[in-house]
Amino acid sequence: MELTKEQYSQIAAVEKVVSKARGKLGVADICAETGYAARDVDSLMNVLMERYRCRLKMNPADGRLQFNFEFPLRRRDEITFHERWNNFTNAVWKIFKAAYKVSFGVVMAVYSIVYVVILFALSVATNSSDDDDRRGGGELSRFLTMRLILEFVGYIAEVLFNREHKTRREYYVQDGKRCYREYREESPSFVKGVYQFVFGPDVPKYDPLNDSKEVIAFLRTTNGRLTAGDIVNLSGATLDEAESRLAEYAGKFGGELHVEPSGVVVGEFERILQKENVQLHGGKIEYYANEVEPAVSLTGNSSKTNAGACVLTGFNLLMSFIISCGGIDAYIGGYSGLIVVLLGYFPLLLSLLFFIIPLCRIPSVSRRKAQRERNIVRKFLIEYIVSNSENGIKKSSISRIAEMNRIPANMLQSVLNKLVLELRGEVKLDPSGDAVYDFSVFKEELRR
Repeated sequence: MELTKEQYSQIAAVEKVVSKARGKLGVADICAETGYAARDVDSLMNVLMERYRCRLKMNPADGRLQFNFEFPLRRRDEITFHERWNNFTNAVWKIFKAAYKVSFGVVMAVYSIVYVVILFALSVATNSSDDDDRRGGGELSRFLTMRLILEFVGYIAEVLFNREHKTRREYYVQDGKRCYREYREESPSFVKGVYQFVFGPDVPKYDPLNDSKEVIAFLRTTNGRLTAGDIVNLSGATLDEAESRLAEYAGKFGGELHVEPSGVVVGEFERILQKENVQLHGGKIEYYANEVEPAVSLTGNSSKTNAGACVLTGFNLLMSFIISCGGIDAYIGGYSGLIVVLLGYFPLLLSLLFFIIPLCRIPSVSRRKAQRERNIVRKFLIEYIVSNSENGIKKSSISRIAEMNRIPANMLQSVLNKLVLELRGEVKLDPSGDAVYDFSVFKEELRR
């Protein structure tokens, strides 16, 4: 929406009021400070909620809606130093990957053939000077050498062009239970498999607008009503982050906010309910617990592809090392430094990196695998809390729940402890003295 000069001036005035109030204020406070009409303040606050990080709360003093902006004001699109550094390192890594892929592709395709030719030429030269050559033994030796080389070339062709199929199992949560789905997929080409061996499989691309599209689709099934609890159920965000998103959505999609008698902040999005074309379906609703966690793998390849890549690169590594060390000087009477660089040092460096980079990635992959397992358990717990009629989870039942769903009890306990903080839960004691992890605040948000 294009803002007028007057609106820019009004927004600046409201920003000053927000800063003066250190981020915590209501519509009436702004009207009192600026003299603007309440309807104009509502429109201006939509712009500010979309622009700045903000949470919506009920003021316990009067039960009215209160805006809680981060103070000092922080834009939603603000890039922190950590994010800038990550963007820089990702850009450098992307350039390195592209350069390595091009260079290693040449080494793998061209140098392997060159090294095979060198081996054959050395074999012919050696057998020609052998005394057995005069007795006919040299012909047999050359034949066997040639056959061995052709077998190796055939192996290279097979691993380069043969593609495999494999069955993958993926985990998701349904009705509070762990479920699996299987599907058959084609393995990547050998060349792509080689790059995956070095850099790992491609990570699925994330569309930052998917959450917004999902929320709009959800609103059309709930008569336009949305709470922070709904956002947690859809995206898995913490309750604090969900409140911030609710404010952002209210600003972006023209939602009207009010506080229920229970203290829950509800957004009403009547404009989103308008649907002029039935062929436009919008986003897809997939609750957080049903979202499949992408598999984490060091290479994402079959063992055959990994073995083929290691054999081929190992051959290039061995040949480049021999040439770098002058191992064939005696046969060809020496060669220039440029030849040593092109046929020795250059492919030697790339071949060494082929094995070094995956080894360096192992700690990172291990951490991501552990985090994936924790994410799976977190999805299970949120689904369990949502689908369970009770507001809490008894500590005495954790072992039973873990055993029934094949989850390590210590991991379930660890994730649950963190989830209590993220969803503003409490640890209480029931009449029998058993500790109960209570999620009444989150459950109340879901009741709307």
